Amino acid sequence: MLTSDGMLPVSVGVFGNWGAGKSSLLKLIEQKLDQVEEDWIVIKFDAWLYQGYDDARAALLEVICNCFDECS
Repeated sequence: MLTSDGMLPVSVGVFGNWGAGKSSLLKLIEQKLDQVEEDWIVIKFDAWLYQGYDDARAALLEVICNCFDECS
């Protein structure tokens, strides 16, 4: 997908109806990334868990920060 280091970092969004296979696709991508000999960080954010939050962006940033803390 990416052919140049200048294109990094990258974020990927997957959109689809309920049951369309979004979670399955993301799991397959994560499995493939685990097979390559490069360092990748996969951050999982389940927006449904934060439904009703006053500031969903703050929740997303907290998940990202926690992931970086765990990875370092």
